[in-house]
Amino acid sequence: MRIGTREQDPGLRRFERDAVIACVGMALVALAVAGGRPEPAVGVIAGGLLAAMSYRAIKGGVDLLIARAAVSRRAAGREGEAGGQASEGTPLMSGEASVQAPVAAAKGSRAAVSLVKFFTRYALLAIAAYVMLTRLRLHPLGVVIGVSSPAVAAAAEAVRLLRAGRPREAP
Repeated sequence: MRIGTREQDPGLRRFERDAVIACVGMALVALAVAGGRPEPAVGVIAGGLLAAMSYRAIKGGVDLLIARAAVSRRAAGREGEAGGQASEGTPLMSGEASVQAPVAAAKGSRAAVSLVKFFTRYALLAIAAYVMLTRLRLHPLGVVIGVSSPAVAAAAEAVRLLRAGRPREAP
């Protein structure tokens, strides 16, 4: 989710809110269990930040795919209205064949760039985790607990959905 914009899907808003609440709650529990020492709680918060970075990377990729699909759908609709193409490789006019090769090459290069971005994001996450564990010497169990905050949020949402599907007993 970009800063300054609000997620439109209420389920995702709830998931994001629950993940933050779970991370902060687990950090408070870590603080209490550690007898007031902040190291484990800081590890939990750092793990939550890693999970947030990963979530944003995944969400950004999915949002991009959805936007590209919408553009393709609109373009296909316009082609259908204008007579379109007989098939994927059949041009409308004879001069269009020379344009299709660069378009296909551009699509291939966009796919390659997307793939590089995908792996770069996860490489950055791995580097961030390395720095947190080795250089900052954060508590490893705290980091793992913090990274699990989206799983706790997903479990909370699953319980919420199960309760909503069950009929309530009459008083």
